[in-house]
Amino acid sequence: MQVASTPAGGQLSLQSSIAFGAQTVGTTSAATVVTVSNVGGSAVTVSGIQSSVPAEFAVSANTCATVQPGGQCTFSVTFTPAAAGARSATITVTSNGAGSPQAVNATGTGSSVATPGQLSVPPTVVFGTIAVGTPSSPTVLTLTNTGGSPVTISGIASSAAGEFAVSQLNNCSTVAPGAQCVFSVTFTPAAPGARSATITVTSSGVGSPQTINASGTGAGSSGQGQLAVDATLDVGSVLVGSTGAPVTVTIVNVSSAAVQVSSIGSSNPAEFAITQANCGTVAVGASCSFSFTFAPSAVGVRSATMTVVSNGIGSPQTVAVTGTGTATPPPATVQLIEYYHAAFDHYFITGIADEITKLDNGTFVGWVRTGLTFKGYPSGTAGTVVVCRFFSTSFDPKSSHFYTPFANECAIVKANPDWLFEGEVFNMAIPDINGVCQAGTIPIYRLYNNGQGAAPNHRYTRDLAVRAQMIAAGWIPEGYGPLGVIMCAPI
Repeated sequence: MQVASTPAGGQLSLQSSIAFGAQTVGTTSAATVVTVSNVGGSAVTVSGIQSSVPAEFAVSANTCATVQPGGQCTFSVTFTPAAAGARSATITVTSNGAGSPQAVNATGTGSSVATPGQLSVPPTVVFGTIAVGTPSSPTVLTLTNTGGSPVTISGIASSAAGEFAVSQLNNCSTVAPGAQCVFSVTFTPAAPGARSATITVTSSGVGSPQTINASGTGAGSSGQGQLAVDATLDVGSVLVGSTGAPVTVTIVNVSSAAVQVSSIGSSNPAEFAITQANCGTVAVGASCSFSFTFAPSAVGVRSATMTVVSNGIGSPQTVAVTGTGTATPPPATVQLIEYYHAAFDHYFITGIADEITKLDNGTFVGWVRTGLTFKGYPSGTAGTVVVCRFFSTSFDPKSSHFYTPFANECAIVKANPDWLFEGEVFNMAIPDINGVCQAGTIPIYRLYNNGQGAAPNHRYTRDLAVRAQMIAAGWIPEGYGPLGVIMCAPI
């Protein structure tokens, strides 16, 4: 039997070719990394890595100097076609190793028509084991536009934002061909054991939406539960000397053990008075709530800290509450009421008095109140936009409504023959691209049933517990930021 042996002298091994595919003329591709390995028995000194056509096939990020036996180094090549058609070059690696110089054939095609933009997205992010309730170090993920046209990123969202939180580190909005943007994900396990989420990147690029599977393991006692509650809340403006409407705060048990709430208190009860609390023992997956009112004693920003004491991890937990006392009344609002049709498995909201009467008295058969509401603004309210409402019977015997506060989405649906434009029914404020609402407003989440039951339907809610319930039932969050905020409602 003949046994293969390692060459006594140094010898480099590397791929023989690089194929870049189509690239728009004058634009630069994403870099292709070439790995060089020393498969010999002696160190090899690399004296040069050169391209025969550096203007089109450029070498960069060269880490190759002296490569020890069994070691590796790398260099990168980018493609910037100067003309349409097939383009090529030879990348030459010169060293004191056996077989030097060695060549890599680089090819690509210049396209006079811009090729579509496409993001290269990492398929997974794995965090390992982290203590329950403790945030990990952020993991930075890179999105690269490997296409020939700019890609607009409209959202980066986590299906479990409470555990796998997304933060943008630079402006992931428009990514030029060959360019990159980065964002980070932090893992804060809510319970022991395996945890997971899907990070969804929505863009104008080919293959959108694209997903990243996030996973990690929570370490800790399965006998201790944990509550989740918003860390901050702005209740908006209230006239000095008057009391605003009650504001409800929802507390969710995100762990695998029940949690006992022993007290909920306000640091400033004269202005932020707790009026109701139904929290005692919060079962696994369940929620409870407390309400408070804001009665400013002076003009300007007022504040308080709401403290939730429990036997859960991280107790006591606090909510930093702010509000603004004004000398003039705040804008008027419209109450929007949610209904549910069990036979359709559809949700519907309205603030129109005649519709509410007919829904309640059974004229519109099958609809019942869910008990959930949120507010909107009347038409013409400064600093807000109109919300378009559409109706469709194209999915007979079911019907469906759809709402959007975005003018471009409104125009697209108006052009769809399956949907009838019913009008601009109320106004709302708009979140920024990260899903953050302005002071005095709260986020409204939009969820899509993904066509379940052979008819589309969307649900609009201010309640994070409802949002989690719908996602667990297969609904898809839509909107800005990691939670999918579609609009901002007055408090």
